Amino acid sequence: MTTIVCDRNEIAADSQETYDNTKTFSSKKLFRVEREDGELEIVATAGDSFAGMKFLQWYEGSEFQDPCTPELQINDTLLFDWDDDFHILVWNKQGLYEVNRYFKLIEVREKFHAVGSGAAVALGAMHMKATPTEAVQIAKKVDLYTGGKVITMELC
Repeated sequence: MTTIVCDRNEIAADSQETYDNTKTFSSKKLFRVEREDGELEIVATAGDSFAGMKFLQWYEGSEFQDPCTPELQINDTLLFDWDDDFHILVWNKQGLYEVNRYFKLIEVREKFHAVGSGAAVALGAMHMKATPTEAVQIAKKVDLYTGGKVITMELC
């Protein structure tokens, strides 16, 4: 999967893409999104890359046509198969949110949060006063699905 950590000062993610238990290539997991009101947000995707891209296109208001699905419904209808494994964080000036399968944003009230296969290790590091970047670096040491370059962003 991956490891993404946010402490409301910065957000960090690894860049390893994994397919069928094999490291395949480097992948972008942090995305800046400008809302209609000009506010900037950061969207972070972990897990199934296709599911993350589906969410990002929907969230940015882009038209999305999935060739495998006759139509894309939003209201109270799952947009993914139950087998899709994904975690999405949205960070903006109002707060930090985790997104569920219905694309509903659920507020995270803790000072920091982590998602992905290395989340438990990263949270332990955060409790020991690591930065998000350091927490992802530590997760890379023990989680097979976390690796590559660590990318960090701040909410400007």
